[in-house]
Amino acid sequence: PPQPPPVHVPSTIRPPPPATGPPPPAAPPATEPPDLPDDDAGARDVREAAALRELLAETRAEVDTARSELYAARRIAAEAKAARERAEAERDEGASRTARAETIAAEAVAERDAAVTAAAEAVASAAAMRAERDAAAIDARERAAARARAEEIAARERSAREDAEALVDGAAASTERAGGERDEAVRAKDEAVARARLAERKMQDALDEQIRAEEEAAELRAELENARAELAEVCAAARSTPGISSASSPAGDGYGAGYSRSVRYSRSDEAAAMEVERYQLVAEVQAKSRKLEEAKAEADVLRGVGDEAAARANKAERERDLAVAKIESLASELESTRESTRRAAADAGDVAERLAGERERLAAAETRAAEAERELASALAALANAASSVGKHRSDAGDAGSDRPSTVHEAVAAVRRDADARIAAAEEAASTAAAALEAERLERGGAEDALRSKIRTMDAAQDRLLAEIDAATGELERLDAELDATEERARAAEEREREALEGVAAAATKTDRLMEMLTEQEEW
Repeated sequence: PPQPPPVHVPSTIRPPPPATGPPPPAAPPATEPPDLPDDDAGARDVREAAALRELLAETRAEVDTARSELYAARRIAAEAKAARERAEAERDEGASRTARAETIAAEAVAERDAAVTAAAEAVASAAAMRAERDAAAIDARERAAARARAEEIAARERSAREDAEALVDGAAASTERAGGERDEAVRAKDEAVARARLAERKMQDALDEQIRAEEEAAELRAELENARAELAEVCAAARSTPGISSASSPAGDGYGAGYSRSVRYSRSDEAAAMEVERYQLVAEVQAKSRKLEEAKAEADVLRGVGDEAAARANKAERERDLAVAKIESLASELESTRESTRRAAADAGDVAERLAGERERLAAAETRAAEAERELASALAALANAASSVGKHRSDAGDAGSDRPSTVHEAVAAVRRDADARIAAAEEAASTAAAALEAERLERGGAEDALRSKIRTMDAAQDRLLAEIDAATGELERLDAELDATEERARAAEEREREALEGVAAAATKTDRLMEMLTEQEEW
């Protein structure tokens, strides 16, 4: 605000101390001198001097008054200056508070921006971690599916081997069981069809009974309507007959009166009989209605039984379909089992044929060897007999005999060697087949070991992926916690910013109020 102009104090007037009491009284007016007749000019001078003294006294009084007012104005100006200095100090303090509040608000805004940036980074990191976790989960699922497929393949191989080993012995039992189940399904179907037909017959009987009951009820209603019509005609005739008889017979005729009374009695009896018949008809109609209701109830019951039988028939049909499907699956399984059995039997038959051929050849060789040994034994016996009968003096015959047994022994040895060679060849073929079977068994065992090792590797990889997923989940939880903390700090910063803005607004309001007060004081 503009500064007030300083008060100019003349240097010739020495300022007195500030007045604490009322201003001093004015000097008394000078007494007018007496008129001097001798000298008019002197008297006039005296009067002028007295007037001047009076004017001087008034001027002094006015000067004292002006001086006291000046002192009061100076005191007011000093107070205004002090108030202005205080207002300026308060304004400066408010400005400094405003600057501090703005600084705090700027810091809060910076903290909020940093918190928002950190939250965005945390959200981005969390999204990246979630994407990595999803990718790891997808990879884990794929590996789990691959492991499941490998386990399924291994299980199929094991089951195929076990089936190939077990279904050969259980083919006949499966066939018998399938036949028994098929027979049971056929019997269940026949029973269900019979129950359904029985329920249909019962339902048809109930419907026929209901139709008959409705027809009887219709006939009874028609009879009741006819009876009511006849009763109405009789009542109308009874009401019209007395007037006619009285008009046709003369007054005082006793015969006419008796005739009219007899007619009335007969008609009243007929009306009573008709009423009784009507009651009987009503009772019969009610009985027929009750019978109809009972028939309807029985028909409803039979319909419910029929529905239940139809439901059971449908259930039996579904069970039959399931049994047929099961039989078909069992038949296909049996066919596949038979096929595998046939293949296994063919392989076993080939092996058995080869072994049988080798056994037959071996048996033939053994037979030939036995026959050769028997022939050799008989020849040796014959030679021994011949040698004993000829004697020792026939050395040439003995030498020839000794040469012949050696030839026979050589033939027997050759036959034995041939048989041994064939037996060795058969044993070698059997050992080769056993070695091939053992090699195939070892190869299958190696494949199973490789599959198990692959499964173990996939299990380890899955465990590693699960550990990575757990770590990623922990990291995501940590990031979520940091995000929550960042959001809490952001909320705290926003709260501090709001408080700072409220303080700034309060300081601005106070400053504006002080400036308004100062302006009002200066205007005053």
